[in-house]
Amino acid sequence: MSKLILNQNGVRRKIDFSSPTPLSTVLDMLPHPCGGKGFCGKCRVRIMGKISAPTAAERTMLSREQLRDGVRLACQVTLNGDAQVTVADTAAPAKATSSDVPRKKPLGEKYGLSIDLGTTTICAAVFDLQTGKRCTEGSAANPQARYGADVLSRVESAIQGNGNELSRCIRHALFDLCAQVMMTAKLAPGDVDAAVLVGNTAMLYLLFGLDPTGISTSPFQCDTLFGDFYPADFLPVRRGTKVFVPRCISAFLGADAAAAALACGLHRPGDRMVADLGTNGEILLRSGNELLGCSCAAGPAFEGVGLSCGSPAVDGAVRSVLLSGGRTVYETVNGTSPTGICGSGYTDWFACLRKTGELKKDGTLCADRVYLGDTPLYLSQKDVRAFQLAKSAVRTGMEYLLRSSLDAAPGSLDIAGSFGSALSMRSAVAIGLIPPQLTPVARAVGNAAATGAAMVLLDDSLTQTAYDLASSTKTIPLADQPDFSDRLCDNLTLE
Repeated sequence: MSKLILNQNGVRRKIDFSSPTPLSTVLDMLPHPCGGKGFCGKCRVRIMGKISAPTAAERTMLSREQLRDGVRLACQVTLNGDAQVTVADTAAPAKATSSDVPRKKPLGEKYGLSIDLGTTTICAAVFDLQTGKRCTEGSAANPQARYGADVLSRVESAIQGNGNELSRCIRHALFDLCAQVMMTAKLAPGDVDAAVLVGNTAMLYLLFGLDPTGISTSPFQCDTLFGDFYPADFLPVRRGTKVFVPRCISAFLGADAAAAALACGLHRPGDRMVADLGTNGEILLRSGNELLGCSCAAGPAFEGVGLSCGSPAVDGAVRSVLLSGGRTVYETVNGTSPTGICGSGYTDWFACLRKTGELKKDGTLCADRVYLGDTPLYLSQKDVRAFQLAKSAVRTGMEYLLRSSLDAAPGSLDIAGSFGSALSMRSAVAIGLIPPQLTPVARAVGNAAATGAAMVLLDDSLTQTAYDLASSTKTIPLADQPDFSDRLCDNLTLE
């Protein structure tokens, strides 16, 4: 038996394995948007020990200096014996909850966990159920990314026989993340007696090892929409503790959408829209007494995945870009040296390039690559097309809900999700992400799904409220609309 010493976030862990074995099999927390083919560069690590020689893909993606310093692509490395590997924290900064979530009658008596199982990122927070105070929070990359960056790829992989592995890796990741935040709060397993978990429908199916075939093909029937308590055997809590999963709305609108709607007040009177923008875009609208929802396959571009210099919103990620005195000025997360560009940074940059004329209205770049100021970070034509598709999907979804509503346009648009946390509404309007009539009422609200989960954790009456909200929402299937393809093409324009 060989040993791998893993260094991550200042913590060392020993992993036993039988050699030879692929490094990506041992480190299942790393993203592989390219499917392990070695051309996205997102699984970079620093490794020493008994390992295979660099592949042609690595010699293309990495410089000689990087290879000499031990930088490798995990998807290309085979472990032939003992080794040491350092993995950077690839998760977004935790934005799990609002600190002023009201407490009434909580689901437990001691401490509780609120968890947001995202397609790209998972977030967890610990709450003191006696006071309602949030003790600590954290986030981590969803390790299922190795099976595909989007929901459909993972569902297809599960149907092809990888369901058990998809369930295993996310359960381990949730266990490790919750153990980390509990350790930070100095809690033992017996201290936590309640948990609430939200996620989209497909992610919940994969977590609980359910067959996703029914939600993958028309008419997209669900065997369960959840909305109950389940064994918390994948969490580091005392035996017998259960986790509450709010009811999903449909096959395409999950418990995370219902939680976001709850956090943004869609259960109360008043016309309003909520757009939870991530890999799986979920949009909800209350118009009078009517609740409408749709899901749009935005893909992972908003979270920086699949783009040449894309990055989650980690330290060093460019989060905002503006023009000042004819120069491009940028800001990074925590002010550190630029290492990549996150979704809000791309939105700003696109708006700037439209002003300078370097990016045409149809999405054509003036050059093969455009660099961000004096950094090595660049934008390619392929990157523009991926972002255009994501932007068009969201805009089209918003337009269909507005067209389907019975009453006037909503009085507010809450843009939720990690992408929405730092999004400039001016830039979003400049590239045509938001319909013009919603521009004056749009605002970013952060991770509303996680906030909704915390609200349920701290007020058990909201379990029924969330259920009622989900069950009364009518899903609009966008692909069934007769002019869907035409609208999608029209909305590719960068206005």
